[in-house]
Amino acid sequence: MNFDLDESQFMLRDNARNLFSNECPPKVVREAMEKNNGFASELWNVVAEAGWLGLTIPEKYGGAELSPLDLAVVLEQAGRAIAPIPLWSEYLATSAILALGSEEQKQSLLPDLAEGKRIAVLAATEADGTWTFDEVGTKLSESSGGFEISGTKVFIPDAHIANLLLAPAKTADGSLALAVVPTDATGVSVQILPGFDLTRRLCEVKFDKVQVPASSVMRGDVRAALAKVRYLGAAALAAEMLGGANACLDMAVDYAKVRYTFSRALGSYQSIKHRLAEMLGEIDGSRSLVMFAAWAAEADPQQLPVAAAAAKSYCADTFCRASRENIQIHGGIGFTWEHDAHMYYKRAKLDDLLLGTGHDFREELVQALEAASPAAAG
Repeated sequence: MNFDLDESQFMLRDNARNLFSNECPPKVVREAMEKNNGFASELWNVVAEAGWLGLTIPEKYGGAELSPLDLAVVLEQAGRAIAPIPLWSEYLATSAILALGSEEQKQSLLPDLAEGKRIAVLAATEADGTWTFDEVGTKLSESSGGFEISGTKVFIPDAHIANLLLAPAKTADGSLALAVVPTDATGVSVQILPGFDLTRRLCEVKFDKVQVPASSVMRGDVRAALAKVRYLGAAALAAEMLGGANACLDMAVDYAKVRYTFSRALGSYQSIKHRLAEMLGEIDGSRSLVMFAAWAAEADPQQLPVAAAAAKSYCADTFCRASRENIQIHGGIGFTWEHDAHMYYKRAKLDDLLLGTGHDFREELVQALEAASPAAAG
């Protein structure tokens, strides 16, 4: 188990940091926030040209066929810039296609996604906000033209800018299937939900007797596949939150150096030093967990549930605290709309809820560790 980046990954990190620093400064983020869709389309095109939309997609489907750790490297830099693009959302979708799609479906869908010609998101969250799939309200029934899907999904990130929705639905025999539905199909309704993070919009998606051809339905062990996709998504989201937390620390340190009170730099006060040191320690711990989760995603999938649950819950706590401390260290200016600190705080609070709260993942972590313990095995 080696958590060190190799030379190519260091180069990828530097390239990603330069790209997001140059193409996604706070001005670009704020411009996207003012739009109805909250989407930086020009940035999306630049990221597509860099080849980062298909980082983990195999080469035969138009991707780069790199590792989850390479993806984590890029997502960390996207998180530093709180980039208003569906990079993480589409990773969930492509992971689901790779897990459940037939060869024909992969050949049909993945090349366009890797090139940025289309955007796909996984619309998996049920009305109760869970990913358990115990009670799936969306139904997929046979019709003369193939299938018909009806139901509602909620809290779906970036569905309003997607071309394709991947929706788990229950079939007549009680099993699950994954339907690929174009957002412009008759009977599809996508509504942006009110939210506090304007850089990542959540949506309600309704399917009203939408016709779906048989070629757009994926079968198999959908429950198990999507459970793994959820952990892959949690590990990836942890990397993004790590980048956001690091940006908050950098912002706080820079301000503590130049802000003077009573003829002393703010950073010279012991209480401020302690806050910054605690932020740094938590960020270092988060980085170790992100690396562990990315390693497990490729090298040891059996450890992925433990690694991803630990990374997501800890990184969410770290990002929330770092963004909150950044506001506090900035004082009055940190609470204003004109300052950038609030954008990180809002992203942190939203990311904590995605795929399950920190409490949910800690519960899963405890259960997984108990199940793996020698006492439980005995």
